[in-house]
Amino acid sequence: MKKLYPKKWWIEIEVWLVNKNKYPVFPINGEKETAYEKLVYQLWSDKDLVKPEVINNMVEIVTGVHNSIDNAWKEIFQLLNMCKQKTKEIWLNSSNIPWIKIDRNNIKPEQLIDCCVTDKDYYKAATNEIIQVLQDPYDLLGAGTLATHIHMSAENDEATFELFKSISNYAKKVWQWWMTPEKMLMNRKRFLQWNKIIEARKQLGHLVNGIDPFEIPDNYMEYIEKNLFDENWNLKRMHNIIALKKPWDKYTVELRSPDGVITADQLQTTIEFTKSFVKEALDDWSR
Repeated sequence: MKKLYPKKWWIEIEVWLVNKNKYPVFPINGEKETAYEKLVYQLWSDKDLVKPEVINNMVEIVTGVHNSIDNAWKEIFQLLNMCKQKTKEIWLNSSNIPWIKIDRNNIKPEQLIDCCVTDKDYYKAATNEIIQVLQDPYDLLGAGTLATHIHMSAENDEATFELFKSISNYAKKVWQWWMTPEKMLMNRKRFLQWNKIIEARKQLGHLVNGIDPFEIPDNYMEYIEKNLFDENWNLKRMHNIIALKKPWDKYTVELRSPDGVITADQLQTTIEFTKSFVKEALDDWSR
């Protein structure tokens, strides 16, 4: 039996910029600058290390590509500490909760998109559609529930597809056993908020699947090509807790379930969970 194991790793951590009451800081009452823009100004020499996210008080810290998860862990820990320090310097805080607190008194429903949604990529156009199908327009902010995303890839794209098959299938199995998102380090409140957005996007055809991991058959290459790519051979968008992504020139398997972290202990728990989870998935695959 050949050995299948990730050869490259990198990590993304999402961080909320919030006020002292843990409410997200949005540009309202005529303010133009977002919390993200304030932080980037503070980090002017390192602005490539933080990226805007769908909700505009979020920042995403991204490591480089590493040959081990431990090396990626070291870099993300340094970046997280730097981001936390710079956040304090602009008189904001980093949230330690993975779901969003919604201040309905401060933001009217008709302000949600303009005040809260970033101009990045396709998000503004997509949220105009999403908000039409949500039962509660404030559920739109569930798009910003915080996660730690861990990317891994194998020696080539085909091996990465097989890695995706093994990890997704194992996640599907344990998801059925546990029947609870907490076992995947996903706080239930975050799960419920985030899933409202995912289900709305699935209904609109924005996503190929919902949140749950899914089983991939043995003929994984044929299945992936038929179901996860469009007619132009572009990978469809996925927000499953185990997702196949192409962030750069190579495909990656993305573990999306762990909550966003803000402390060293939380980060260590997520890294150890990931190591164990991947090992168990590949042991299960090799049987």
